[in-house]
Amino acid sequence: MSGVGNAETAIEALQAGATKYIHKSKLPKVFVSTLETVLELAATHSNRRQMIGCLESMDLRFELDNDDSLVSPLARYLEDHIGSLRLCGESELV
Repeated sequence: MSGVGNAETAIEALQAGATKYIHKSKLPKVFVSTLETVLELAATHSNRRQMIGCLESMDLRFELDNDDSLVSPLARYLEDHIGSLRLCGESELV
């Protein structure tokens, strides 16, 4: 949330991880629902981290059937899950 800025600032914020851009003129109409969404996402993230802390074992098996187009999406998927499990630091992800 910012009281200053322009379209360029909004684009930078979205690229940095902001999930939504709300023009100031629409803020009174959507502020409460947006805040509820943010709080819900935060609770979901907290619950997921707590659940992962209880994880004892997980097995994954992928059969790509020589489909090269699936290698990159699989790598991203595994990076996301390894990152969320905190098995290594972000700098150690390939």
